[in-house]
Amino acid sequence: MALLSFWVYLLIGLGLIIFAVISYLGFLWTNRDLVNRQNVMTGVQMAALHIFKFFGYGVLIFILVYLFFYIYGK
Repeated sequence: MALLSFWVYLLIGLGLIIFAVISYLGFLWTNRDLVNRQNVMTGVQMAALHIFKFFGYGVLIFILVYLFFYIYGK
């Protein structure tokens, strides 16, 4: 189970890195052509935000269930 929690932390870290890269690329893209592409990249950033929000909910539920069975499963 300790190995499993390591993978959870790894997935959270990768998710944050990917979100930062998407946001940075969106910032660069919107600075090049503000008129045509700003709405597109804002949409991409919002989609990424919602994806990682629900990913975070899943991780939170997993951690709560893990703690429940860790505490009361003995």
